[in-house]
This record gives sequence, C-alpha cells and structure tokens, in this order.
Amino acid sequence: MKGKFTIEKTPFSSTKYYSGQYTCDCSQWEDEVQTETFEFTVIVSEDHENGLEEIMEITWVIQAPPNVGEAEDWINANFFNKIVE
Repeated sequence: MKGKFTIEKTPFSSTKYYSGQYTCDCSQWEDEVQTETFEFTVIVSEDHENGLEEIMEITWVIQAPPNVGEAEDWINANFFNKIVE
C-alpha cells in the first residue's frame, strides 16, 4: 500500500520549557523574616495560528513552597511579564 502525504514547514503549535525560581517569606512569626527559594519548571504551549501562549504545567523541582496555591497563582498571573531571554 502506497500513500502520499505532505508536511507543512511551519508548525501550528509548539511546546517550550522554562525554569525559574520563586522566593517567598516562609517565616512563622510576624517579627522574623525567613526567605526561601523554590525552583520550578513551566511548560508553555504556543498556538502559532492564533498567537496564544498558555501555561500547561508548573512542576516544582525539589519541593513546592508551603503556599503552593498562592505561588502558582502568582506565577500564572506574572509569568509572561517576567520571561528573560
């Protein structure tokens, strides 16, 4: 069985991986400051046809911060403004 197919040179979407660090105040008392840094990887899907980028997944490298929901909300809200290339 022979078939014929073509492949477009330009992809309609792509996936990119970014690494970053999230630093937060993890102190237990109001009168102390104890900052910790947590490394993460972000998987971003780019839709080239519509010009859209979307965070698909956030993975914490070693461990997640204690306020993981708040941290991921902050990353989702600020990620595309903070990219350094």
